[in-house]
Amino acid sequence: MNIASIDDKSKGNLALQDSVVFEENSEPSIININDSTRSDKKIQKSSDEIVNQYQIEMSNIILNDEIEDGTNSASECYIKAIYDEDNKDYIKTALMNLYLNNLGNEKILTGVLVMISSLSYEESCPQGPIMAVGLLQNKSNTIRDRAIQAFERWNSKKALTVLESLKCDKKWLQDYVDKVILYIKRDGID
Repeated sequence: MNIASIDDKSKGNLALQDSVVFEENSEPSIININDSTRSDKKIQKSSDEIVNQYQIEMSNIILNDEIEDGTNSASECYIKAIYDEDNKDYIKTALMNLYLNNLGNEKILTGVLVMISSLSYEESCPQGPIMAVGLLQNKSNTIRDRAIQAFERWNSKKALTVLESLKCDKKWLQDYVDKVILYIKRDGID
């Protein structure tokens, strides 16, 4: 986000470079460049509507998706097609909301993990690792397995501190975490 500056304080002229305006003797405020008359409440509502629309789309895709290891699922294709710098925060918020609202729904959680792990580790941060770590204690062994798979897919050495701090209550899960740690140390991306 660029910052607007006052060109000439004596004249009070503003140079608007992006979406933040500094007015003389006032606090900065976020505005929508396309409609500077909108109130903050309307802007917030608009953001909420965007997140909600993504949630609806993601939920529908996940519920109609057949997710199988070794294949590109519709969930994976969708997230790769829509994710970009302009909407990344909306998408990660929508995924986090789906996660929080569906902790007992294995199908939705699987789709969320597939979507978030389709992004790079850096792109998914901080929501992706938070969701994956949180799901290591899910009652479903399938979800626990998918949570570790997310770290494996990210293959990022930046995730090693997270993985090395884990102590899983199931031996098979801890063994899997340990294998992923070794794999990332050997072949991971810096």
